[in-house]
Amino acid sequence: MVYYKKCNICGEEYTTKHKRVKYCSDKCRAISNHRRRYNCLVEEPKEKKCVGCGVIFKTANPFKKYCVRECRYNSIKDVFNNFELREYILERDNYTCQKCKTQKGDVTYFHIHHKKPMYKGGKHTEENVTTLCKKCHQNEHKIF
Repeated sequence: MVYYKKCNICGEEYTTKHKRVKYCSDKCRAISNHRRRYNCLVEEPKEKKCVGCGVIFKTANPFKKYCVRECRYNSIKDVFNNFELREYILERDNYTCQKCKTQKGDVTYFHIHHKKPMYKGGKHTEENVTTLCKKCHQNEHKIF
């Protein structure tokens, strides 16, 4: 049996052997998946400036900040390899969890927590980071 359908994305008419098919092509299916995933309409590609290297690139994804994956990894690596800041924060907070006030001798027990997450525009600075114990950090991020 052949079904005559109209694509939900582009409106083009097409034929299919399967009743549940909603899209005329893989491209239209990908656009639909993008809309559901990001709860937004797919836009024309816009020019953006890469946060990592400063290169201008085009993308239709409103959340994309880096031109290539390597830029993103290099940017994250530079931020999280800053062990001097970690040691400074631990000493500043007197190796004490700032939420439950627990003091333990083991340095690996403590985590550095960003008050305003980096993905929401928070910076990796001493004003934005604090010391939390492992349990409080898991509760803060609801990791179980």
